[in-house]
Amino acid sequence: KTEKRLPGQRSTSRIHQINIVQNALEALKQARPDINMVGINPSDIVDGKTSVVLGLIWRMVLNFQVQLISFQSIL
Repeated sequence: KTEKRLPGQRSTSRIHQINIVQNALEALKQARPDINMVGINPSDIVDGKTSVVLGLIWRMVLNFQVQLISFQSIL
């Protein structure tokens, strides 16, 4: 298994990576409280569990799509 890193990513510590993901999820939760975050565990994302990552992305897409449709219906 080869690890892929994002540009600028220097952390190799698992604990540090989980902490970064936890902070990102908390920021998302505060910015979008209507996105259901049940079952999203930072360690699953760090481990690259495809179903969890894709589920989170799908929830975000649906949330923004519903918001866009609601905004367009107001106009």
